[in-house]
Parts: sequence; structure tokens; C-alpha cells
Amino acid sequence: VTLLGLRSVSANSAALQGAVVAGSGWHLEDVDADGNSQAGIDVHGNAIVMASGVVLLRCKAIGNGREGIKGGFAANVLVQDCLSQGNNPSNANSAGNEAGGGKWSQCNGVTFLNYTVTGNHGYGLWIDFNNQNISVKGGSFTGQTWPAPAEYYGTGIMIEISQGPVAIDGATFSGNSGGGIQIGESSNIAIRNNRFASGQYVDMRDLNRRAPFRIGNISFIGNTFDRSFISTNGSAGQYP
Repeated sequence: VTLLGLRSVSANSAALQGAVVAGSGWHLEDVDADGNSQAGIDVHGNAIVMASGVVLLRCKAIGNGREGIKGGFAANVLVQDCLSQGNNPSNANSAGNEAGGGKWSQCNGVTFLNYTVTGNHGYGLWIDFNNQNISVKGGSFTGQTWPAPAEYYGTGIMIEISQGPVAIDGATFSGNSGGGIQIGESSNIAIRNNRFASGQYVDMRDLNRRAPFRIGNISFIGNTFDRSFISTNGSAGQYP
């Protein structure tokens, strides 16, 4: 299926579903999903048949009620030159239950190339549970927020309960209330050549109940930290 220049506005979707749901082999180019009740664009398969070989090129998801661009049970996906902006604007949905720029779960092989994620309420890009071969190349993660006392939900990128590998290379982080990157119970992660503005820390934590998923093999190479820091064991406050 090829979608060129489609715009979906104000769809009233079922809970957690996207206004546009892409399956195997779908190609979305210049597709906009704006102001929909739940998520904007959703790349989704299932535990038996993954959504494979999906391409999103110059797609936008703006002001949706829950998430921008999300995915689950997906493989060999390219998200290039896309935008996820201002989603979950009223904080109507808890960031801990899928809200913000978009959550990806149980995926194998997703590349985010020059992805712009800005002004979402909740995590910017959430790589959550059993993900591997994830790559973020370039792009910017700016201005994610969440109100007190859980400001940590407003993180640029959250990597959680995943075995990797995950590579984040050449991205910029600024103005996120929960810092630049959070890593929870995940391993085999390379953070390279990124720029972290003031207050855009990287924080790591382990929760014992999530074994065997643990922090391990995290590398930092060639990054620039401006008045920021790297910390361990949830010292940013989300799990005292």
C-alpha cells in the first residue's frame, strides 16, 4: 500500500490506535496525521506476523490526543525526515501509559533518520520492551515536558526493558524537562557524537523486578555535554 500526500484530521480512534495504521510493505510519503483523538501514525503488526518493510518519508504527526508516530511488532522500518510535534497537548493521557512523541515496542530493525521530535507532553521517543537493532541518526529532541512531580516523563529519548543493540548518533537534545536520554533496564547501547544542551542529562536505572533485563554495555563516544551530566541508579529522581 502506498499513501502519498494523505492528511488525516480529527479522527476518533479506539484507545491507543493510530488514525493511520501501516502494515507490511506500506510506503507513506508526505502523510500528515493531525489533531486525532489517539495516535497519529501507527506502524503495527502482531506477535505472529510483524509489520515489515515499512517506510515513512516526510510524515508529520502534530497535536494528536495521545501520541504522534508509534509502532509495535515491526521490523525493518525506516522513519526518515519525519516530525512528531505537540502531541498529548492537554496531558489527558499519562506518559507512563503511552503519550508523547511515540512509543515503539517489540521491534527489530527500526531506523530514525533526521527525526524531529518537539514539544510533546510525555517522552519524545520511547523505545519500550524487547526492542533490538534500533538506530537514531541525526535529528533533534527538544522541548518535551511533563508536569511535576513526574517531570522525568518529559525526556527526549527513553530506552526501556530492551536488549538492544540501540545506537543514537549525531542527535541534539535541548529543553526537555526530563533530560536528554533515560535508560532503564536495557543493554548494548551506543551513544555517539550527540550534543546535550544545559540540563540534558543521561540517566540510567535498574529495577530488580525487571530481571533479566539489566543495564549493561553502555558506551559514550564523542558526545558534547554543556552544563549537564551522566548519572546512574535513577539519580534524577524518577525512582528514588
